Amino acid sequence: MTLKKSTADRFENVQGRVAVVVADFHDGISKGLLDGVEKIFEQYEGVQWQVHRVPGAFEIPLMAQKLSSVVEVKDDDREERIFDVIIALGCVLSGKTYHFELVSNECSRGCMDVMLQQDIPVVFEVLACYSLKDAKKRSSGKSNAGTLAAHAALDWLQKLKA
Repeated sequence: MTLKKSTADRFENVQGRVAVVVADFHDGISKGLLDGVEKIFEQYEGVQWQVHRVPGAFEIPLMAQKLSSVVEVKDDDREERIFDVIIALGCVLSGKTYHFELVSNECSRGCMDVMLQQDIPVVFEVLACYSLKDAKKRSSGKSNAGTLAAHAALDWLQKLKA
């Protein structure tokens, strides 16, 4: 039995607009995640993205909620949401207090709430790591969670436009 192999890029004709919400806290990690997203998106002419910065991971859901309701009015007076997908990027590092759990859990819950209540995909790559070493590993090179987020967003754009 011979299996067929496709040589075409599965995202070849993907189009859409993505809001990327980036937490500035642990900015070196966030920069690596954003670099991973942009590296992937730059390969696709039909993908447009806009970066929105917030102070920390706890603020990501509020920005995601605001961006999910931004619309443009078309010539025929109908409103269309500007962004098709939202990506959440950031990093929360474990410390000696319960703060790590509070911020991580509420950021995750808030992003899920936005996704379900606003009916918009929110790709969640806010790292919750026990060490800076782990966070650096997950925000660079082949393990960059930003590239995973970009691919998930491309998947959503493809599904939404089909």
